[in-house]
Amino acid sequence: MKYINAHKSDQAGFALIEILVCIIIFSIGILAVARLGIVATRGDTMAGMLSEGAIAVQDRIEQMLSMPYDDPMLEDKEPKGTAGLDEEGANADGTFTTPDGSHVLSWNFADMKDGSDLLHFKRIRVIVESNSPGGTKKTTYDYIKGQLTDDT
Repeated sequence: MKYINAHKSDQAGFALIEILVCIIIFSIGILAVARLGIVATRGDTMAGMLSEGAIAVQDRIEQMLSMPYDDPMLEDKEPKGTAGLDEEGANADGTFTTPDGSHVLSWNFADMKDGSDLLHFKRIRVIVESNSPGGTKKTTYDYIKGQLTDDT
């Protein structure tokens, strides 16, 4: 009579538990890659929105810089000097909302002099409030518009 040895010590292949562990590790890796894609897409969307805001600011600044120095649109509505540069909304010297409503621009002017009355300049601050699904982000841009005066 021949007996069959039920306990072989030199098994070939993988056990079921080893396969399950491999599947779990692989699944965690796939989920990490999927999460990375979501985060990258969100970052790309935010970068695009900030770029749109910067383009809107550049367009508005180019309009302001091309106006004559004493244009009424470039006046400080409530002369507070540099203290009024951070005002937004209705308190700002001017506002603009992009057509899609995703950006609100507020700008303020401060009239400055260099002390010799030969150089007058306006400090222009534009504050952009960008609204996105990820939240609101504010960005500030500063510019200077100068004018030489001739007192002779």
